[in-house]
Amino acid sequence: MVVITGEGHRCAEDCGGPPGWQDLKDSFAKTKGGDKERKEWYKRMCSNGDKKGLNPYEWDILSINAELADIKV
Repeated sequence: MVVITGEGHRCAEDCGGPPGWQDLKDSFAKTKGGDKERKEWYKRMCSNGDKKGLNPYEWDILSINAELADIKV
């Protein structure tokens, strides 16, 4: 299986559904401020978070297809 098109960062696990995902993206999109607790949760505790933070507009077809290739079916 491969991905041929898409957009945006994959959704964070356990972020509170669509409204929580939007809040998290908004927190990282703001240059100053944002919800610091949510940012730290994503960086340190979210099961698919990233220590570097969240770029809500990032989408990397090569890394996504590499992850899919590692899945054992």
